[in-house]
Amino acid sequence: MHTAVESVGTFSCSNELINRVQHNLRWTQLNNMHGYPTDCPQREKLGWTGDAHATAEEAVYNFFCPQFYTQYVNDLRDVQAPGGALSVIAPAYSAEGGEPGWTSAYVIIPWYLYEYYGDRRVLEEHYDGMKRWIHSLAGGEPKIIGGWIGDWLSPHLDEPAPPEGNEMHNTAYYYYSVSIMAKIAEVMGYTNDAAQYADLARRIGRLMNDQFFDPAANTYHGARPTEYRQTPNADALFIGIVPEDRREAVLSNLVQDIMVKREGHLNTGFPGTKALMEILPRMGRADVAYTLAAQTTYPSWIWPILEYGATTIPEWWDGNVPRFWTHRTIGIGTRNHPAFGCVGSYYYKTLAGIRVDPLEPGFKRVIIQPHVEGGLTWVKASCATVRGTIESHWEKQAQSMRLAVVLPANSTGQVWLPKIGSGSVRVREGNRLIWNGAKYVSGAEGINGAREDARHLIVEIGSGAYRFEVQDASSLNW
Repeated sequence: MHTAVESVGTFSCSNELINRVQHNLRWTQLNNMHGYPTDCPQREKLGWTGDAHATAEEAVYNFFCPQFYTQYVNDLRDVQAPGGALSVIAPAYSAEGGEPGWTSAYVIIPWYLYEYYGDRRVLEEHYDGMKRWIHSLAGGEPKIIGGWIGDWLSPHLDEPAPPEGNEMHNTAYYYYSVSIMAKIAEVMGYTNDAAQYADLARRIGRLMNDQFFDPAANTYHGARPTEYRQTPNADALFIGIVPEDRREAVLSNLVQDIMVKREGHLNTGFPGTKALMEILPRMGRADVAYTLAAQTTYPSWIWPILEYGATTIPEWWDGNVPRFWTHRTIGIGTRNHPAFGCVGSYYYKTLAGIRVDPLEPGFKRVIIQPHVEGGLTWVKASCATVRGTIESHWEKQAQSMRLAVVLPANSTGQVWLPKIGSGSVRVREGNRLIWNGAKYVSGAEGINGAREDARHLIVEIGSGAYRFEVQDASSLNW
């Protein structure tokens, strides 16, 4: 039994274990939709805000959720204190204890509703409440904010809270929420608010870099001394506070920790995992993100399937297997907990490449940018949006790649085709040549232009169905 949300998304690929994770996370998501997003259906059954914003994007790709999340945002407003503070749980009887790493759901989820459904109304109805919540955090000033939850349930720990403390993570989401509020104010036409929030975000970012960035090592750390931790660095890259001339170095250290020190494993909790799987593809390391997604040993999404036949997503990375929790200071967790199912948005956005253009929300303009790194040979996905169904289906061979795209009526799109082989490619759409070596060939119906960068051919298209074939030009007989 669950809220009657329509299934709108399908995803499958050539890795059957990833397909099983997709099945498990959908099932877990539905098990935790009962009028509001719950953490588990059998124990607490509470609307934890951190779980909600970590999984909302995954849920939007898999299910039709505008009414469901609009109601949840209303629940957040209903428990808001007169001074603007929010609880980490909604519905709730108290607005106490609401740190921004979690209560930022009050800004993040309305922004998703705008991006994915074009719903400006939810921004209008909650604008004053969101402003009051942000002001309640630090009176509209930059401030380091602590808390008791933070990046909850990273692996290899007996304690649920991270060893580096919660200050870096919570202040990161203070910054992130203020940055989103600047965008919301711009959408609403409140130019003075937009400028003030943008300035506040800059000042918070400077404070964070002063407090948490080690310029000699090019790493971010928490308030407590620890070994290298992935979440502070993923958070800093994700929210965009890393100085431009240090971004590649910070990314390199993050990749080094994942691929070398931890041999292809993560060490992030609920929200840190979402940030990690967003920023790696965005910064050109989709190969590392795929290594994490396809990892079969602990900690990973696939490990519980192989270890004990999991059919849902566990709360702890270890899935309560007894050898892991002998020394825990709190009780064992659940095996039906959606938070780590946030990887589902990565499947759609990165592997299938279906993304909304935030400048033209509601999928008025669609970005199709599949990442074909890793061991996958094909990916097939679809998502029924407010404008109609979008499809992306790619297959790759040694010297070629095929990509089928469907865009609904009244949408336009930008398709990013990865270059194959030498980098010089020939591209056909159906039987029509549209790119030859380094030159766009005009005249194909529905194709409105093309350009290239170092790694992609970028094609502008209208609505309709398209079948692209990319070939390594150096392998062809001219």
